[in-house]
Amino acid sequence: TQDRRGEGATLNNLGNCYAELGEPRRAIEYYEQSLEIKKETQDRRGEGSTLNNLGNRYLDLGEPRRAIEYYEQSLACFRQIWDTLESGREQATFLQSQQGTSKALERAYLEIGEYNKAMLAADAWRARGLFKAFDQDHDALPNFDLLKDYAQRTGSAIIVYSHVAATASVSIYVIKKVEAHTGSAANICEHRSVGIHDVVQIIFKGVLENAVEGSRDAKEAHSSVRGEEQRGLDLSWRPESIRSAASRGRNGVSTMDLKALYKLYIAPIKDLLQGATRLILLPDTAAGMSKVPFAALQNDDGQYLIQDFVVSVVPSLRVLNHLLERESRSDITDLASSVVVGNPDYSGWVPEFPVLEEEALEVLNVGEAVVLLPPSADRYDAGALCAGADCIVTGLADKTAGKNVECEVTLRSWDSLLGDVVRVKVGAKWMHANALADSESTGSVHVQELGKAVHIPKEDWYPYFVKGDEVTVLEDDFLNFDAPHRSSHPKGTVVNGTPDKDGRYEVVLEQSQTDDGGQHEAKGQDLRSSTMVHREQVVRRMRVPPSRLLRRRSESLTPLRYAEREARAVASMLRVPEGEVLVGNRATKDMVTECLRSTKGTKGIVHLATHGFVDPQVGDRSWIALCGSSHENAVLTANDVASIKLRTPLVVLSACDTGLGESMAEGVLGLARAFTLSGADSVIMSLWKVDDFCACELMKLFYNNWVHLEELDPADSSNQVLHMKMPVTEAWAKTVRDWLNLDLRKTETVKRVLEALQLGESETLDLSDLLRKCKDKRKALRIAGESIEYITELRDELYDLINAHNPEKWAAFSVVGA
Repeated sequence: TQDRRGEGATLNNLGNCYAELGEPRRAIEYYEQSLEIKKETQDRRGEGSTLNNLGNRYLDLGEPRRAIEYYEQSLACFRQIWDTLESGREQATFLQSQQGTSKALERAYLEIGEYNKAMLAADAWRARGLFKAFDQDHDALPNFDLLKDYAQRTGSAIIVYSHVAATASVSIYVIKKVEAHTGSAANICEHRSVGIHDVVQIIFKGVLENAVEGSRDAKEAHSSVRGEEQRGLDLSWRPESIRSAASRGRNGVSTMDLKALYKLYIAPIKDLLQGATRLILLPDTAAGMSKVPFAALQNDDGQYLIQDFVVSVVPSLRVLNHLLERESRSDITDLASSVVVGNPDYSGWVPEFPVLEEEALEVLNVGEAVVLLPPSADRYDAGALCAGADCIVTGLADKTAGKNVECEVTLRSWDSLLGDVVRVKVGAKWMHANALADSESTGSVHVQELGKAVHIPKEDWYPYFVKGDEVTVLEDDFLNFDAPHRSSHPKGTVVNGTPDKDGRYEVVLEQSQTDDGGQHEAKGQDLRSSTMVHREQVVRRMRVPPSRLLRRRSESLTPLRYAEREARAVASMLRVPEGEVLVGNRATKDMVTECLRSTKGTKGIVHLATHGFVDPQVGDRSWIALCGSSHENAVLTANDVASIKLRTPLVVLSACDTGLGESMAEGVLGLARAFTLSGADSVIMSLWKVDDFCACELMKLFYNNWVHLEELDPADSSNQVLHMKMPVTEAWAKTVRDWLNLDLRKTETVKRVLEALQLGESETLDLSDLLRKCKDKRKALRIAGESIEYITELRDELYDLINAHNPEKWAAFSVVGA
């Protein structure tokens, strides 16, 4: 048949079969034949895959140097393909699918002791798209002279983490301060490797030691160890009490604690960190390391990592290069140039959240109102509008469906989601028409049978049905399908998709039953005779994948009292005029975007204290909440941010989950990355749901540590400059250390509490006693109808002091930057 491409694919598959049979040399013979054909047919993707397969087989044969040759050629093919892809998401998805080759190349270099090149292989795919967006040569190697010089000057250790699944290990590469620069390539980095088996043994060490050999506990412990080794570790951490869209089910170890993570990430390189005061960490985001609160990792003495080191993260070595090469600034001369947002007015809209396929059975309920996206909507295109139709969930997914999970939904009205094809009446005939881009405003549709546009207003359009379509027929006096009365309306099947002369559809009704425990609807099969129903009574019923559904909250987001206080306090320290602080109904999407796009965004600080949401399916659809009249015009998405050009020393995302997103080999697609892409030198982000009060107090501490006002001319009070006392990373480390030092905050708080409770300073009450008395006082004031605002604030401060060392309260925040 002369199907040369098919022949090449078949030869490659034969090679795969021999590889599975443990005959690598026979496999190589077929791969080589396949490779010749793929080169001949210019199948670059196939060529790259076959070259990768050849590398794998030579690695199996113990010939890593031969393997490296093929892996390098394979990656060259993939780089050429990557260069042809247009969207950032396409590029990130492609990198994700091909990261196995770079991991294999890393492994091959490790086998021959070439640690520098292994580190480069581990870093090569990371943040490639982000680096390209900086208008940089995305194939350029990192400038190691710059990196080592920076490490030398600042006492930094630059640490690259890489999860090597093939060897069930984590590789750690360290570039650090050196006493003398020899210029030798061998001095670029040090390497350590940690086996997954060793980490599992650490986690279960106590259980194994305490279990009596042969007992049930011992058997269960050994079984757990074997199971975790087979499944692999969850290399991240999240507080047990915190749940969000980013809390996706994993098969990894659920008992991983901060001390175990210290043993995994820090203990193996502890000797290499001698003399270092700063750690710049490059986690393997594709392995889930982006969710690790590195600052909170604990040694055996309970000391947090941030108490010993200044800690920050960056996406890749090349991005670190780029940040170091930027012109640094230590002053803000335009005191009104910062953008500060806090507690926008959320009352005018309700948020919409995507339904994740793996969570559909847990989060959806029959009777729940959802939004159904049209088939043409591409939710994976973060820039595309996703306006949908209101509908009600009327049937849950089948748990045994596997990957083909679908839910039954019923549209609320006949004219919802009409689609691209509708039925129209021209003269006495029913015809098919295609809605045009401006059809709703102009009333023109393209009639297929006539082959031309005809003026037919929308009120004269009819739904397009085909025989067998499932519908629900509304009972008389019902204008819409609603959840409370969903069992009152019979289900049916369309018999004839063409309306009769009166515009009615022929439908066969089913004998419907009521809900079974409110969890699903059972559908009977006792069919009655057909009936004719008007279009207003017919609403479409269909089964759709969860990816086409958005959950809509029943109410607006909760106001954040302390977020507004935080914004006003930060604005005061940044000398932003009171009237320019964006709080309440001033914090609209248009206003915030305008401020970011104006000269303000190129001079001052950006501080956003509000609600945040992470979309782990489409990271660039992650958003922060602002003021607006609908979800679409009230959320600032990562995609929106990426199109804004900033030049700011710092963006603070004081909202939930702003450091999370879609974890890929490229990096974490989400809000933090978007602000880095837009031009922020540093970003303070969060890894989970943050406490409103704690965030407020932390941020006030941070700005007090970071900036102070200087008068350039004592005779002219207007001639002032806001001076940055230290780098952002150092200021944040000092902030956390101050936070953990209770004595600095305890005295003043206790004094104010004693005054409010009218107790003498000689009272010897501990914090828990004071908290109890505050709660009693608050209750009494509420009953008396008096203001409880001040006593509530004192209660929150006491609670904060009692729980200050709990990482859940402070370790959510992390700094991106050098």
